Amino acid sequence: MRFLFRPFFTLFLSVFVLLLAAQTAEAARVALLIGNGGYAEGALTAPVNDARALRDKLQASGYTVLLRENLLRSDVAATMREFTGKLHAGDEVLFFFSGHLLQINAVNYLLPVDVKLAGTRDLAAQGIDLNKLAADLDASGARSKLLLIDACHKSPFSVKVHRGVFGLAKMTPSAGTTIAFANQPGRLASDQKAASTPFAQALLAALGSGNVAAALNKAGESVAAATHGKQRFWLASGNGKAVAPAVAPKAGDLQLEPLVDMSLVYIPAGKFLMGSPASEAERYPDEQQHAVAIGKGFWMGRYEVTFEQYELFCRATGHANPNQWGWGGGKQPAINVEWFDAAAFANWLSGQTGRHYRLPTEAEWEYAARAGTATAFSFGNDASKLDEFAWHGRAADLRAHPVGGKKPNPWGLYDMHGNVWEWTSSLFAEKYDGHELRDDTFDSTYEHRAVRGGSWYFMPKSLRSADRRSFLPKSRMPYIGFRVVLEE
Repeated sequence: MRFLFRPFFTLFLSVFVLLLAAQTAEAARVALLIGNGGYAEGALTAPVNDARALRDKLQASGYTVLLRENLLRSDVAATMREFTGKLHAGDEVLFFFSGHLLQINAVNYLLPVDVKLAGTRDLAAQGIDLNKLAADLDASGARSKLLLIDACHKSPFSVKVHRGVFGLAKMTPSAGTTIAFANQPGRLASDQKAASTPFAQALLAALGSGNVAAALNKAGESVAAATHGKQRFWLASGNGKAVAPAVAPKAGDLQLEPLVDMSLVYIPAGKFLMGSPASEAERYPDEQQHAVAIGKGFWMGRYEVTFEQYELFCRATGHANPNQWGWGGGKQPAINVEWFDAAAFANWLSGQTGRHYRLPTEAEWEYAARAGTATAFSFGNDASKLDEFAWHGRAADLRAHPVGGKKPNPWGLYDMHGNVWEWTSSLFAEKYDGHELRDDTFDSTYEHRAVRGGSWYFMPKSLRSADRRSFLPKSRMPYIGFRVVLEE
């Protein structure tokens, strides 16, 4: 295994090594080290030990070091200002963090020791947004920036904000920036109670010369060897290449998410009448018609999430495979998945890809299902045509079917009518009150969530675009599944 890692790290570090070689003798070397171990929940031994040891090594190599131990949330802003205030154009910058981290929607938040979390807003107020830190370092004009993040522990705070997603979210560094994680995105480290982490030990052992870039070459191999391959050092380096401007997508355009082999359809911004008119046959009172604006386009799963996609998530995170009801896995829609697990799948996908996946809001779901139409179904008002577009009732043989077996709607989405109900991210309100527009993914209550689309178990009136139902988020039913959206 040792020899498999050497070409990988050499390739990724080549840009960073060249940057170091090009530095002038006058360039300052500045480091901020944060060792956070004194958490009320999930205390860690290693962070302070490792930060102190790294300070000694770096100071011996000519770095000006700012060390913070058990950083409090009241001191986060002042610490960031103090550090960035020391930086000048041409400097060589190193940032090291060891402690707990939460990743939400592909954003990594480094946590102070007295963090108190009730929801995602608390993360932005109390944590250190690693993306923002990287942007601030870019703004300083520093010649090279190295971010060393030793925060792959299982966080005790995660259950309070989102369920089942741990580790770090993948990042794409800018030119001149190198980012190193102690383990692959979305994976955990096994050093919760250790006096020093494998990542820090490997880095310190290789830092004798003071050449951090060269040390990373050796550290990557040492981490893999010390953990018997359970931790696989992750490193990315910005290449400075310009990104070609993207062509604006249009309704129905497709893209592929290769990680789970998921086809996505583009849904453009627009306005529509949500709900049903009083004249619509077999409507329900909770379908109050009202104008809604979808202010931003998004990408939606072309099909409902399948068992083969969901099982990738289960293998990576330890979630249990849901009951298939004897219908088989593969391209069958994933059923018996509670709302919390559907939300965790989307968050895991975000962490693995660095893109923001989530469940659709109730309004987004109906807007996409209608695909520009105002009729009871996306193909018109004639329910006798439903068999061409949906698995439902007796015509479905009282079971779910592999996705994509019927005709799509005008924007190319399959099974928006029938097959399985689909979880949305919105809390359910019997009278529309604005929740239909909101992504309530990180609301930790157990209130009812809106589901849409009808299923194989229901009759035509329940498959109309405006029809809406609610289930408790812990519900596991053979007629409920989900699909995800990707923010533009």
